[in-house]
Amino acid sequence: MTGENFIGSAVYVHFDNRECIVESYSSTEIVCTTDDKPYVPDTPETIIEIEGMGLVATQDLVYRYVSLWSDTETWGGDIPPMEGESVAIPEG
Repeated sequence: MTGENFIGSAVYVHFDNRECIVESYSSTEIVCTTDDKPYVPDTPETIIEIEGMGLVATQDLVYRYVSLWSDTETWGGDIPPMEGESVAIPEG
C-alpha cells in the first residue's frame, strides 16, 4: 500500500483481524504478506498502526480476501463455469 508519512519505529497492519506481516516499509510504502483466510462473510476492516504515532487514517481503504476463480467457494459451492460458458457478475 502507498501513502505518506509512514514514519515510526515499527508498523503493524491488520486486515479483518488478521496480521499482515510487514516485510518492509518506507515513508510512502508498506509491503506486507497475509496468511490465507477461510471464507467468512463479514465487513472488511483495515487497521494500520505506526508505533509512536498511532492509527493511520485509511480513508475507507479495504483489502478483500478472495478465492480463486476456479474455487467452488467463489461460486457458492456450485461447480465453476466451464470454458465457453457465459457468466454474469453483478456490480459490487
